[in-house]
Amino acid sequence: MASPFAALAAIAAPPPTAPLAPLFANTTSLQAAVARGSFGVGYGGCGFLLFYYIGVSKVLQQLGVIKPGSTKIAATSAGMLTAGVDLGFVSHEKFLRLGKDLATGCSKQNSCAGSLDAAVVRAVQLLLPPDAAKIANGTAFFTHATPDDATGVPLAGFVSSYASNDDLADTIRSGAWIPVWSGPSMTRPFRGGRAMDGGFARQYPCPEGVSYCLTVAVVPPIDWVDLTARLLAEPESLKAIAGATGSTLGTEPKKFVDNVLLPLRGLNLTTEEVIGGVVAYLRGVSPSKEVSIWPGKYAKLPCSAWEWIVKVLMPPSAEEVDSIVALGAADATGWAREQGLLPALPAPVPAAPSSSPRRAAA
Repeated sequence: MASPFAALAAIAAPPPTAPLAPLFANTTSLQAAVARGSFGVGYGGCGFLLFYYIGVSKVLQQLGVIKPGSTKIAATSAGMLTAGVDLGFVSHEKFLRLGKDLATGCSKQNSCAGSLDAAVVRAVQLLLPPDAAKIANGTAFFTHATPDDATGVPLAGFVSSYASNDDLADTIRSGAWIPVWSGPSMTRPFRGGRAMDGGFARQYPCPEGVSYCLTVAVVPPIDWVDLTARLLAEPESLKAIAGATGSTLGTEPKKFVDNVLLPLRGLNLTTEEVIGGVVAYLRGVSPSKEVSIWPGKYAKLPCSAWEWIVKVLMPPSAEEVDSIVALGAADATGWAREQGLLPALPAPVPAAPSSSPRRAAA
């Protein structure tokens, strides 16, 4: 079988100049879709910025746009974990407690490099209620990628039917499998084939059978040329990348070597293939302007673009989790105002002219 990373290196080449056709087009208004029960949500890949989705979900549930357990939810990668709050598996508060524990554990283990799958397994065990599969059937649309046997190009797979909780858990593990970062292989067994992170094939999925799909991303649209120029001009950006590297290497760099670098060497991948794969994934994560909600679209990013992007790789502290959630809530609130679900903010009042008397000319 051709190397998936070899195919991804080709994908990482500059995109065609012709615009691509949208993968989904809304056919009704938001209000009509919510009233008819044909509204759906699509969460993209997110890494350790998954907490942004919790802030978005909180606002949309409070407004009645998302109805836990009945609104159709599509998700890929770690977005499948946060989908649990909209599927009615767990409350936002419980998810945040579990999520903070997961982040703390990963921060002590090289950002879970080489062992991410074990962390996902623990999280899924705590998130799924006994009737999770029954709830998810026809409601949870989870994606994974399957490398084509001939070319290695990842092909998107969509699952919406689950025989049991174990089957649902296996779907989440497979759709969140980051090559080598999750474990010492490119893919994992799934339903008679092999699967890897769904973000390699379809970053912003929409559920089937909806007339209006709200898509959410954890990073803003990225202009890689501009971002590269900023990297050279902004010392804080270089510092952020150094911080992400330090977080991954941790206090025991040998673990990173044993869990990530040695397995990579065993897979006989070239440096170009590895870099190409990473670039392809990051390019896929970058949302188009058509994505409904993304960080900084309605609220101000609390840091530079580079500092925000590298948070995908860095387990946040409890305080950072709260700030990420707050930004998600602020952007969702801005979207809700734009859609007329909340009153528009009053126009700023012009400053009153100064009433202080002019000083007499000398």
